[in-house]
Amino acid sequence: MDQETDRLLSSPKRQYVGGDGRHSPLSPLMPLDDPMVDAYLQDDVLEDVIAVRQTGHSMPERGTCAASDSDDELDQSDMDLMLENLRDHRRLVWHKRPSVFMICAVVFVTAFVLGIQQSQELTLTFDGACHYYNRKHPGGMISCGSPASQQLGTRIQWWQNLIGGVGTVLVSVQIGRLSDVYGRKPLLVYNILIYVVSGCLKLLIFQADQAWFTPARCLTVHFLGSLAGSLPVTIGLSNSYLIDVVDETQRQTYLAVLVAVFYMGLTLGPMTGAFLPLPMLQIYALSVLVHALDLVLVLIFLPESRSRKLRRRSSRKMSSFSISKPANGFGSTLRLLWVTRRDASGNIDWTARWTVVKLLIIEVLMFSATMGAGIVWTIYGKFKFQWSSRDLSFCIGLAMLCRASVLLVFNPWFSRKLAHHFRKETTIIDATDKLAMLLAVFMNSVGRLLMICAASPSLFLSSFLFEGFGSILDPVLHSTVLKYNQAPDRNGELFGCFALIRSALSVAAPTCLLTVYTLTLKSEPKVALYITEALMLATLALVLSLR
Repeated sequence: MDQETDRLLSSPKRQYVGGDGRHSPLSPLMPLDDPMVDAYLQDDVLEDVIAVRQTGHSMPERGTCAASDSDDELDQSDMDLMLENLRDHRRLVWHKRPSVFMICAVVFVTAFVLGIQQSQELTLTFDGACHYYNRKHPGGMISCGSPASQQLGTRIQWWQNLIGGVGTVLVSVQIGRLSDVYGRKPLLVYNILIYVVSGCLKLLIFQADQAWFTPARCLTVHFLGSLAGSLPVTIGLSNSYLIDVVDETQRQTYLAVLVAVFYMGLTLGPMTGAFLPLPMLQIYALSVLVHALDLVLVLIFLPESRSRKLRRRSSRKMSSFSISKPANGFGSTLRLLWVTRRDASGNIDWTARWTVVKLLIIEVLMFSATMGAGIVWTIYGKFKFQWSSRDLSFCIGLAMLCRASVLLVFNPWFSRKLAHHFRKETTIIDATDKLAMLLAVFMNSVGRLLMICAASPSLFLSSFLFEGFGSILDPVLHSTVLKYNQAPDRNGELFGCFALIRSALSVAAPTCLLTVYTLTLKSEPKVALYITEALMLATLALVLSLR
């Protein structure tokens, strides 16, 4: 690499002159295998450079409005700029392994801690509602299992679901956009910090005598916690981080590892909370402490994945857009998913646009039928087989374990087999993508059908072995959408869109399916599960139609 750099430095400037005689740091005439080209494209730098290489048009002259990105960039020679990006590339490669390990650890700890807290918060909230009711009605003391106490606790849960969903939707895209401007690490620190602060405040509210508990305080603290963006935002930021530091050919593999680590956290969290021999409040306090230690490790050891140059570039683009169209920032983010790239003849590539639209519909249908329907199959299993709270914790843990195992054990082998027989494309959907999605959706559909027909607990649990293959869908779908992304310096916003979609579905899907389940419980409790199976079959048809 050093010899190649010396050659480039000693070469005349005409090597970096475009076909029209204008100077450019990376012209279409440079060989594709030049190491400086790799350095440029590896760091996703300069959209105009990428456009030059894709369309064959030369870059605008220096001094024109289109060519001037910033005054400080114009002060550098073209060669200095290339060498700066080469150093950024080397730095990212050097930090790749520890960075990937750290970001996976962040996702695991967050999923693990929230898995513990969710199961504890439910009981602590209902206990707090009972104590609050008895404080307000000293003459008519009731037991915590009475209908009046349960009704108050249920109302608090309903409002928490609504307020938390609204707060998460409000911040999802903004956090993704800000991570492009300020970097992934500061936003991850913010995300974890809000979790820790809200956890500490909930400890005050849920203290042993419940003296501080009121519905208003409980909802206020819950809204504060939702400003972290919840798990979809944590996953979105982590996905963006991985995209920054890994090669394009390895995206799907590392995204799959990240999802597997996420499911492992969701597996061990509820099980730990259920079987740890400590009072609930102490378990909750321990989980907050673990999250605080995770925050310290991120501050000290996690390197920033997004270079200073890229952050400045995103900041200028955001500022110029805010000035020209201050009311349309949210719409601009969503337009990332409305592909407008051109084909060889210069027309809109309609195939690319509708492919991304279909992928988004697949995301909505499958997330609603799997994660959104989780509360339905747990309630149905408890109703049909009379499961205890420990049985439910084991059941949820087993479901998450199956998903993690598929991603860690089966998916790497399956990906290698597909890569051996089919060509991997970097700009369009390919056979490996479609086959992986087909397998994920089909196996998930078989598992749900088995769950519907299960007459015994063992048969019900065996459905998780099939549904576990559905976890392959997330990394494949996200990496496929990235192939059509025309603004690689806005990957944070793109994953913010996915976080927004999932946050909205996390509120809408369980609410709709629970409503159906409640209305049909006396006549046919499986109707909600039939709906999820229908959603999976519709998804299968969409995957088959992808081109």
